Amino acid sequence: MSINLEIKQQVIAFLQRGQRVRAKDLLMEKFQITPDNAEKLIEAIELEHPESKSLPPNIAEQITLVKTQGGGCIVFGMRALMVFFLIFTFAFYAIAIGLLVYFNSYTGKADNVTGIVVSFRENESGSQAPVVEYTWKNEVKRYESTMYSSPPDYQIGDQVPLLVNPEDPEVAVIDSFTERYMLSTFFAGFGTFFLILSLGLLVVSRKIKRSLANSQ
Repeated sequence: MSINLEIKQQVIAFLQRGQRVRAKDLLMEKFQITPDNAEKLIEAIELEHPESKSLPPNIAEQITLVKTQGGGCIVFGMRALMVFFLIFTFAFYAIAIGLLVYFNSYTGKADNVTGIVVSFRENESGSQAPVVEYTWKNEVKRYESTMYSSPPDYQIGDQVPLLVNPEDPEVAVIDSFTERYMLSTFFAGFGTFFLILSLGLLVVSRKIKRSLANSQ
């Protein structure tokens, strides 16, 4: 008796899952034969395809279960990591916004003053930040920048524009992108980096979850 490839593959799949009765019922239904003849056909298929009985009963279901559970753990881990990265995202964005507000809280009503670079502060890595003297209402004051660079952005004697808080003239900032926005941009960049990682993990976890659902 000739068995077409499709039916043979179905029988092999049943046998690998330990469902010998279903394999026998399939052959009896398709060929209208007795249980004994169906059993003989199964034995012939097993001889022709040893892989059909290489798996112990129910081992395929167990493998599928393990894959599903393992995939679920991977998805859960990726989602947890995504939440962790999102926390960093919001934290860095909050710092960026806070710095932006701090450095620009008074600039709308600030006094424009010209200062002179008189010296530099040096950090452990050798980078330097300018120290600027300026005059506000006939009083000489000093602004020490927190933005270090190597080589320094200025030289001693350079004139630089300052924004001075009229309510607290001890507070000033050099009117430049570096002084006013660099730190905010730096932290916003880190926030964007973690946001991209979070979105990437979300996309990958959804693909894994969809793949697991289709394989069941």
